[in-house]
Amino acid sequence: MVITKVGASVLSLSSVTPIDLTTAQQTMFSNLLSLLSTGGAVEIAYSIINRPPTYYAGTYTTQLEFQATGLVLCVQTVNATLNLNVQPFINTVQSQPITLQINSFQQFRSSGATASQSITNTRTVPVSIGLRGQAQFDYTGPAGINNPNTSIQQVQARLNMPVTGSYQTLSSSYQNLPGATSLDVPAGNQGTIKIDYALSPAALVSGFMQAGTYSNSIYGQFSDSRATPSNPATALNTLTPLTVEVADLQEMHINQPEVSLSFNQLSDYQNGISIDIPGHLTISKTNPFDVYVKAQSSSMANGTYSIPVDCLQIGPGAGQASVQTVTLSTTGQKLISGEAPCLDKNYNIRYSIPADKIPSLLGKPPGTYTTTITYSFTAP
Repeated sequence: MVITKVGASVLSLSSVTPIDLTTAQQTMFSNLLSLLSTGGAVEIAYSIINRPPTYYAGTYTTQLEFQATGLVLCVQTVNATLNLNVQPFINTVQSQPITLQINSFQQFRSSGATASQSITNTRTVPVSIGLRGQAQFDYTGPAGINNPNTSIQQVQARLNMPVTGSYQTLSSSYQNLPGATSLDVPAGNQGTIKIDYALSPAALVSGFMQAGTYSNSIYGQFSDSRATPSNPATALNTLTPLTVEVADLQEMHINQPEVSLSFNQLSDYQNGISIDIPGHLTISKTNPFDVYVKAQSSSMANGTYSIPVDCLQIGPGAGQASVQTVTLSTTGQKLISGEAPCLDKNYNIRYSIPADKIPSLLGKPPGTYTTTITYSFTAP
């Protein structure tokens, strides 16, 4: 604090002594007699130099005592009240958009996906934090794919900093995050608030199996959490884009990769033979798909002997829908058509040589006739 003016006289900085306010008397101006001829009100400038660690909203009051001392006696003692008003406010620096990248089936199976949002927050009051989203995600994907209408309730959020809370399912209504119902004013009035967002494996399978871009908005509400504030801080609302990017992923596994058809008795030649392989194909894909099958060569070979591959048929095993029966050839045949995105879906497959194809085997010497069969998602 420093005297800047007495009456009409403006004082120069060289004639006054700025002081830091303490409980001891200190001299602010030592040439008061030179001003007795003019007199008038004394103007004092106050400033905060040594900032306290943290300001809390409210009015801070102290009593000041001023003494004007003459050459012989004390002229006058004046008491005054100093008020420091700290206004209640909440302010944040907008964070970057939130993006969850889905680029592995392992996320669908076990690991899920997480992303974090860091918000720089300045405030003089404790706050509660509420979040909500739009009821459903917008969707952009391949041509002809309808919006999956994925719910915001597939997403969970939790407070990670300054304390760690438990995950809570988001909705289209504001909900206070666990652990964020009354966050104290941070040291220096500024701190980082970190919020984690998560998609569980079940949520990915349920709402994000289709490849594409899912878009939503996260609305944050930072509110004064004091019990009964006479002058509450204005609630602060934020908006942050939330995006889930699901890559075009595909996997196909052949279980029991070696298949044998055996002619062991007369009835096999009369009626034909077949073998069912449960779960022969296991497929995961994030776009609708077809499956094609073809033979590597036009015949199954046994040394110099051969039989044509078109005696073999491949089709649905017991209880299997969505698989059609095809005759094997060197040209890709569509075995499965228009299946929806799926994770680890098993297909039962039947290999057979029907009775009407038996003549192509007659007259061939005994032995094992082999070929290589290829399954693919696209027509070879």
